[in-house]
Amino acid sequence: MSPSLSHASVPEHQLAVAILAHAVRGDNFAIAASLSLLSDSPAELRPIGVIAALIAEFQRGIDGNRHQLAGFFSSRALSFAADDAAHQQETRRPHEG
Repeated sequence: MSPSLSHASVPEHQLAVAILAHAVRGDNFAIAASLSLLSDSPAELRPIGVIAALIAEFQRGIDGNRHQLAGFFSSRALSFAADDAAHQQETRRPHEG
């Protein structure tokens, strides 16, 4: 399934692009404030709509760097999976005492 902007309301789309702009500027306080809107969200802010708009806008913004970014995010995903697997093994290992 390909996310479509038709799944996002205007407020959801507005929040999504604001989050992306804050992320590019490295403004973590503004990102946190924007994300807090979702935790106490009014009916017109559905998380799935914001996520769909985030993905669509991100895809629009990456243009020529698609393959490089895909490799970067794939590597990050594999790293997180490896870290999680290592953590799972540690928690299953009996503690020596």
